[in-house]
Amino acid sequence: MQRVHFELIGSSFADDPFVKEARLVKKSSASKKSMPVINRKHCNLDQEQQKEFKRIVQRSEQNAPAFGFMSRNKTTMILWVMLVMTFGIFSIYLCYDHVNLPSLVAAILLIASGMVALQLLFVSSHTASHAMFLEYENIKLDNERWSEQHPIFYYAFYHHHHSFKNNWFPELSYHNPKGTINVVAAHWDGYSLLAKKERIMIVLFFMLLNPICGLFFFGYELGALLLPYAHLWQHISHSRMAVFEYILRICEKCGLIANGADHHRHHNHNHDTVYQDFSSSGIYMKHIDDWINYLWDCAFKTAKETEHNRPYDVMQPYCWWINRAVIGSLPAFVVVLGWL
Repeated sequence: MQRVHFELIGSSFADDPFVKEARLVKKSSASKKSMPVINRKHCNLDQEQQKEFKRIVQRSEQNAPAFGFMSRNKTTMILWVMLVMTFGIFSIYLCYDHVNLPSLVAAILLIASGMVALQLLFVSSHTASHAMFLEYENIKLDNERWSEQHPIFYYAFYHHHHSFKNNWFPELSYHNPKGTINVVAAHWDGYSLLAKKERIMIVLFFMLLNPICGLFFFGYELGALLLPYAHLWQHISHSRMAVFEYILRICEKCGLIANGADHHRHHNHNHDTVYQDFSSSGIYMKHIDDWINYLWDCAFKTAKETEHNRPYDVMQPYCWWINRAVIGSLPAFVVVLGWL
């Protein structure tokens, strides 16, 4: 009897955080018996792995021009925020000048739905990337499965594989001002729909169908702007947040972002399935974290029954559908609502 497992084509962050296709590959049970089962646990990198990791990150950053622009300094970060706000003003103008959106409440709901869509995509890709973290044997420059990711993947990996005392790649760390800029830029480039031509075409397509989609995408972009600060809120001094401190403090009181205690479990790597509470790293969705944890645990345990024990291969097809639904189905639903 043959067993089936998933083998990756491309990678979830090869061009952006939206997961690419996978294919089913049949493997015989006989080949499974000949392969040792890998026990997936959190590990620290040795010096050789650290060197290889640095080479991988440097190549990834060279292939991400928008990240290179955003991460130059605070000025370029401000310019990016201004670009997003300009897009938002333009979207509001289109709706109220041409479509006459009936109420302010409807506009707020569209913007809020875009922010929720961003968080759904983040949780999906965040979960898949953590599954890939556990494939330590693939940390090689010539391994396409692991080495052709977007910079945000490596920043997230490093976040779980360093400490304040052992900050072996400070450019990827929030413990210093330049590292913090890089972390924020990696999030913005990784999730913004305005950072690459292919994503911009998606936005323009739906806005041409119905301009009110602009409000949905504006909400999505606001969520992308907030995302890195929602995560940094649990790890660095709040005084370093500048104007975001007041916004995030309100968000925490409303339960929209996690505090340090809420996020602690995500960094407890001694759990049977290593990682838990994935939404606490972004716009907090506390009430569905138990459900996400259950799915993660099931994928982790299912992977143990496959030849290579890769939780990512189990998670990836589901993440692919979730991400396509968020970027395709939800805007299409907004288009239809606008036509009614």
